[in-house]
Amino acid sequence: MIDLLITIIDKYMYELLEFWTPMIMISVGFVVFILESLGGLRAAYGRYNTKNIGFSASVAWFIQESPAFFVPFFLSLIRGTFLIDSTKSQINTNFILLCYFLLHYFNR
Repeated sequence: MIDLLITIIDKYMYELLEFWTPMIMISVGFVVFILESLGGLRAAYGRYNTKNIGFSASVAWFIQESPAFFVPFFLSLIRGTFLIDSTKSQINTNFILLCYFLLHYFNR
């Protein structure tokens, strides 16, 4: 099952990253622009949140920043990345840098 998932991710990853991710971001931005300019809907956040609706600031920050931690973490788990690269018998410096990045983000 995991092998099938990895095969599908490998096959469609570049299409997802290069085409669909920007298209989704542009579409969401267009919808938000229409709702704010024509619909009169305003995004209340931070000190502008007078109605106390939505998430608290700490929960919103966690939701916003969590992909920067969890995506590299789970991709390294799925790919089976280790400190020693078994194919070259060398230290995997990219993995060391990724660990530093993840430690920094986890500390934040």
